[in-house]
Amino acid sequence: MAKLLGALGQTLGWDGARAWLVDREAGLLRCGAVWERAASAERLRELETRRAQRTLTPGEGLPGGVWETGQAAWEDGPGRAASASGADATEPGRQAAACAAISTGEEVAGVLGVLEFHSREARPRDDRLLELLSALGAQIGNFIERTRAEDALGRVELFRTAFENAPVGMALFGTSGDGRGRLLQANAALCDFLARSEEELIGQELHRLSHVEDRDADLAATTTLLDGHVSTSVLEARYPRADGRVAWGIVHRTLLRDEGGHPLYGVAQVQDITERKEAEGQLAHQALHDPLTGLPNRVLFLDRLGHALIRTRRDAAVRPAVMFIDLDRFKVVNDSLGHKAGDEILVETAKRIEFVLRPGDTVARLGGDEFTVLCEGAAQVDAIGVAQRIVDALAVPFTVQGRDVFLSASIGIAASGGPQDSAELLVRDADAAMYRAKGGGGNGHAVFSQAMLDSTLKRLELESSLRRAVERGELCLFYQPQVSLATNAIVGFEALVRWRHPERGMVFPGEFIALAEETGLIVPLGRWVLQEACREAQRWREHRPSWGSLKISVNLSPRQLAEPGLAELVSDTLAATGTRPEDLWLEITESVVMDERMSGAEPLTELKAIGVGIAIDDFGIGFSSLRRLKELPWVDAVKLDKSFVDGVCTTSGDRAIVAAGISLAHALEAATVAEGVETAAQATALRELGCELAQGYFFARPMPGAEIDALFSRARAGG
Repeated sequence: MAKLLGALGQTLGWDGARAWLVDREAGLLRCGAVWERAASAERLRELETRRAQRTLTPGEGLPGGVWETGQAAWEDGPGRAASASGADATEPGRQAAACAAISTGEEVAGVLGVLEFHSREARPRDDRLLELLSALGAQIGNFIERTRAEDALGRVELFRTAFENAPVGMALFGTSGDGRGRLLQANAALCDFLARSEEELIGQELHRLSHVEDRDADLAATTTLLDGHVSTSVLEARYPRADGRVAWGIVHRTLLRDEGGHPLYGVAQVQDITERKEAEGQLAHQALHDPLTGLPNRVLFLDRLGHALIRTRRDAAVRPAVMFIDLDRFKVVNDSLGHKAGDEILVETAKRIEFVLRPGDTVARLGGDEFTVLCEGAAQVDAIGVAQRIVDALAVPFTVQGRDVFLSASIGIAASGGPQDSAELLVRDADAAMYRAKGGGGNGHAVFSQAMLDSTLKRLELESSLRRAVERGELCLFYQPQVSLATNAIVGFEALVRWRHPERGMVFPGEFIALAEETGLIVPLGRWVLQEACREAQRWREHRPSWGSLKISVNLSPRQLAEPGLAELVSDTLAATGTRPEDLWLEITESVVMDERMSGAEPLTELKAIGVGIAIDDFGIGFSSLRRLKELPWVDAVKLDKSFVDGVCTTSGDRAIVAAGISLAHALEAATVAEGVETAAQATALRELGCELAQGYFFARPMPGAEIDALFSRARAGG
């Protein structure tokens, strides 16, 4: 523009030229370019600095008047028809000026003018010059208009290209009338996002493309934008696809406006976040569901139960009931067939429980073989009916690895008693009832009562106390003599653990051994019993060498046998106490012996290799088979259970069983030990049947180690 002004001024013989451009947003006329004949560099810098500061309002100064009227104008002499802010009127030495509008049709886009500075006679008005300036202004206006149009077309073409090729979904929608909020155009990415063609989308209301549950929010986002309440809106929503899937998108809405600020159309950009939402959904599902069965886990179950209890507060007639389900003997099956088979059973169990539930009931897996069921709005009788259906469903054999596996379940039921209940307490109560069902033999159900809770709390207290007992040294050993029936001489002792409870006094094994086995405390407890018994037996031998060889018998639990390193523990204990291997007898129950896993080179075989004796305890009350007994070359003794010894003199059946047991033991080249002998007649009968050893109250009660000396002295004296 400055070059154009220079050419204009030199051609017309004027000293300076100016171009003013309209700033419509500010409502001002701004100086856009300046030229002066023979201006120095310093003068040019001054002009450029002042140019940036020059503004006029409509009607202000000669240029402002031309902008306002659109008509060319002429001025003679300095300061005429000019205001202080009209810089051209106050420029030093200005003698004359002529201005014409730069017009684009009916619009004035700027003002073009020439100036005379040098002192000379006033120039007379030159209308031909004004016509020339007006014609030149019109040409410049046409150029500006053409440039704007080309620029606009370029922007439109650029937008069209970007719109069509955008990697994100884009749509144009109407802003007024019948087209308000309706799609005018959709790009390929949006069609792919919705799995629909552009023809299917054109004319549809934007919010109706979203999921029915998101439509209100979608419509609100469009409405607030079109009503001018916001300049842009962002919404995360679901969109059903034509192929049946549901896509997730973040939709940005904005408006494109013309130069006057009026909305042309709306633009919606859709960013596909389906993969992210699906990943979030999978993580949420994993956090709330059991990975093996797909059932709700404890967290989700308690949440649903909590909401059910909230509904109970509004309507007491919809009180929920909770079931706690535990599979009977699942550990045996899992250990014998392997964890893969166990997992198959758990998955099938989940399916069977789900199949027999009522609509609306929830089954969850808490872990292991424990399941819970939420029966909403169920009376106690309804819950009992559901529990029985579960028991019946699980009674059908499971087919695993080509064999039938029979399982049963123990189910505890706890019904909500009122608004004071909590989810955790109901599950706790159902758990207590389950233990009552399991204690009754399993394969059934029990309904919670306060007595059950008291029993459970007592059991928990006992477990806590037992843990402290092991740590605090509250356990002690009593010893019951084992006597030769042929000579009445003491040949050994069975070590029996006792618990000196600080509040309850002496607690016998029947009250805590099963709990210790279940909790795993039997492992440290059994280790202590083994070490203490061997230490005590060695002490007797060192202080009373005349007693000769005395065997010490220690019971081993199934949990101990399953512990790795048992043989090493026994060997180390013998070495540490100085006890000879042949003086230690380890007793295991008949049920353990009958376990197929005990055959071959198993823990008992390893123990036998050390040189210790192995005795089968409680013989006769399990499910022994001759085939299994024949496969156990490490058996050194068989202990006949007290239940048969009691009737050896009075019941022919018991006498026959005892006789058979003794004969079988002898056939295995094993000794027999009769337990629970209480009378001389029983001792005589057992001796006559060929039993070698016996123990029981007839000979002596279990006693602390300190009393063994006196007992042995009486036995030597024939007392």
